[in-house]
Amino acid sequence: TAQILVGDRHIEIKPHNALKEIYLGSWEGQRVEDIQKMYPVAHHHFWHAPHEYVPLDGESYPMLQARLSSFLR
Repeated sequence: TAQILVGDRHIEIKPHNALKEIYLGSWEGQRVEDIQKMYPVAHHHFWHAPHEYVPLDGESYPMLQARLSSFLR
């Protein structure tokens, strides 16, 4: 994403762990179809009601928001 934003300008990209995508825990590397079958409610909440999404072992949206907010401050 950063490379797309930089384009052909000479701007250094500085990776930072706080800017990584949401951590999905045991969902990482799984097929979407399998997650839908095994966790239909959680999967629905993740995409359609994020305020109700409670991960088994991953990162919730409030956790993601706190991580990003801390970085931006």
